[in-house]
Amino acid sequence: MRMSRTSFTSSHLPILICVLTAGLFLSGCGTNADLKDPNEVLERARNQMLSYNIKDAKETLEAHSKLFSSEMPQYPEYQYFYALGLLHTIPPVPSDVEKAEVMLLDLVTKYPDYDRASSAWYYIGRIRDLRDYKNDAIRLGEARDAYRKILEEYPDSIEAGEAAARYAVTFMKYEGEQEADFEKGVTTLEEWLVDNPDSPQASSLTLFLAQMLDIYIKDSARSLAYYQMTYEKGFNNQGQAGAKIWRMAELALEVGQKDNAVLYAQDIIRHYSRSGRAYEAKLMLETIQKENPDMDFEIPDLQLFEMKEAGE
Repeated sequence: MRMSRTSFTSSHLPILICVLTAGLFLSGCGTNADLKDPNEVLERARNQMLSYNIKDAKETLEAHSKLFSSEMPQYPEYQYFYALGLLHTIPPVPSDVEKAEVMLLDLVTKYPDYDRASSAWYYIGRIRDLRDYKNDAIRLGEARDAYRKILEEYPDSIEAGEAAARYAVTFMKYEGEQEADFEKGVTTLEEWLVDNPDSPQASSLTLFLAQMLDIYIKDSARSLAYYQMTYEKGFNNQGQAGAKIWRMAELALEVGQKDNAVLYAQDIIRHYSRSGRAYEAKLMLETIQKENPDMDFEIPDLQLFEMKEAGE
């Protein structure tokens, strides 16, 4: 699914976390009056960015650009936030996107130890990976290089999990005459998860693998295995858990795991009765029971929710 750079996503967490933990609250977000201290300029720009005033943040940095030089310790911070301002301009401006990439590349080359270097590499990858305006060329090979940089040099960063997913997805996309290679993408992500089982994104990425194997590769057994891993870890989005567990029940039945199909169908009725799948789960249990009289299991009561008339 294509994501636009013009909205804040999980990739902005480093900004938000840094701002909040540094005690930078939504103060000082006024007009671009002249400031003399580079730190005050950066603080104002951060606050404006945090309050989604991207245009104001960009203008603040542009109005005070003469306060910053490459010899200053604040310069990578200036580059980073100014590049974000360029990237999140609405509507996207091609020259701004190109300028942002050049600026971010300069940042990561000269300041590889900067605390947001991994985030900068992530944005570089996204610039190359996604199309944001007409005739914006996608460069999957170059995007892959940027994501791999995070995985190799910043494996413990907050961006690593999402970079692993996007790195894998680059193999699943078409580019020119290149066919999408879903198996390679899946294998790439599988290997990363084996090496990073405790990643905060492990549950989401495991579910992503299950869906790729189910929808694109049509490997029911492998898909179910990853669904089961996610089930054991716990779904991050409980609002979608009922639908995912129903898919697990279908796959379990398809590959001959009748006991698991029963377990998942029962779980839906007992804990996800409003998921829209509870009635289907009850029918599945009744069918399994009818076709397998030797199997002894309970069919939970289906909780029906009736609309009351006004005044009752």
